[in-house]
Amino acid sequence: MFPEFSSEDAQVRQFQHSHSKFGMKVGSGQITNPSKETFQKLSSKLRQLDLPGTELAEKYLFHQYRRNRRPNTLELNYTAISFFLRFLKIEGVTHIEGISRKHLDAFVENEQDRGLKPVSVRGRLASVKAFLRYLVEDGVVRQEAQLKPVSIKVADALPRAMAHEDVGKLVSVIDNTRNRALVLMLLLTGMRIGELLANRLTHLARDRKN
Repeated sequence: MFPEFSSEDAQVRQFQHSHSKFGMKVGSGQITNPSKETFQKLSSKLRQLDLPGTELAEKYLFHQYRRNRRPNTLELNYTAISFFLRFLKIEGVTHIEGISRKHLDAFVENEQDRGLKPVSVRGRLASVKAFLRYLVEDGVVRQEAQLKPVSIKVADALPRAMAHEDVGKLVSVIDNTRNRALVLMLLLTGMRIGELLANRLTHLARDRKN
């Protein structure tokens, strides 16, 4: 039997009612805490969602806040977890305590079917897995939900071509005609340095017009 999470969690409620704990008035201004403001905003949004596990998600975000996570990190975690909880509701899950590895696999497949890029799917998966780890450690979710970790392979990004303006700047500082020709050959053909240096004048087809 796994312990249930109470919506009256003492730490979360203490935080939500300590409006002056993290701010100090200095003159007419006030020092604000962006992470605190972000957490309060996300906490309010979670309470408006009719999804399984929103209270657990709120507790997890508070845990992240306490670990000094940046506002952007809190936002990314909220987005990933809220999409996961929406998916669980569609799958008919009413209590997050009953999720298993198959739900995580199905969520990944659903995000891929929605057309998300592999890097985006991997980012959301990482956030959801961290959330589940927290729930496992808290005794809410069974360990089996974390067995055989799911991973998303992301292809290596292709190198970007130099902008025409940058090519012009590079060539303009090369005084030697031979060196300028070598650099242009590398840029225009995509040849490797070894391939270029192995070429000889006899290899050039001077009679070809194309």
